[in-house]
Amino acid sequence: MQRNARRKIVWAAALALVWTLATATAAAEQAGPLVDADWLVGRLGDPDICVIEIGRDLYEFEAGHIPGAAFIDVRWMAREADGVPGLLASPETLDVLLETAGVTDSVTVVVYDGASSLWAARLFWALEHLGHEDVRVLNGGWMRWTCNGHDVELGLPRMSAGEFTPLVRDRTLATREWIHEMLGDPGLLLLDVRTPEEYSGVEPLQGGGGRIPGAVHFEWSEALAADGSGLILPPEELESRLEAAGVAPGREVVTYCHVGARAAHTYLALRIVGHENARVYDGSWAEWGSDPNLPIEPPRE
Repeated sequence: MQRNARRKIVWAAALALVWTLATATAAAEQAGPLVDADWLVGRLGDPDICVIEIGRDLYEFEAGHIPGAAFIDVRWMAREADGVPGLLASPETLDVLLETAGVTDSVTVVVYDGASSLWAARLFWALEHLGHEDVRVLNGGWMRWTCNGHDVELGLPRMSAGEFTPLVRDRTLATREWIHEMLGDPGLLLLDVRTPEEYSGVEPLQGGGGRIPGAVHFEWSEALAADGSGLILPPEELESRLEAAGVAPGREVVTYCHVGARAAHTYLALRIVGHENARVYDGSWAEWGSDPNLPIEPPRE
């Protein structure tokens, strides 16, 4: 009897060790900004994990969301200044918003949206800009979560407010003044992540048609799988595509689009492959193209 009991204890200890090693390996494999649904499902309810949904509307959120997730409306993060829409809200506004969602300095924040991570990337960049040390994006978002058959929660969860201390990282943000001063610097790579039509000027938006001089085209959706799943490509494939666009270690890369949302998605792609020198031009083309004192390609008539 005692021998059988000892065997059971040994087997239990061995199984626990195997499980611990497997968990540690899985965590190591997803140590970067991008995580999948299986990684998250085993961590729900952990007080050191804060899950936030962004991108869908409140009615969709109430009809079903990841258990324990907080909700942030995209519009709450935005402001308009000098006729430029969609700029990131002030650090003070974001601080209140994030603390209400349960963000603290020490938690791992996991953000997700409907599928493509476009808006999740915007929040990811905002959190990194404010100095949060551990932010992840759920690959495939809500679509992937439900396709995998994971549990959902209805209604509005009761949230506990967090205590977050913003420490703004200027190196994650590019301004028009900074870009103008850096134009022509071989160490700078401007990635225009709009559509080919926007990049060429065939499809003018606010600011008219054109692009920032020297900008290279890399459409933001090139970071996504071609099957419509909204999944972001594996790091090695992302790295290959970004390298083809001119991304290299040590090079300062600035992403821009029309109003900063797609630019944040490519910022996320850069962070996934480990690129440190990445910035988002928040004003993007809506600001640059509207300023008659700034140069564009092709030149203004």
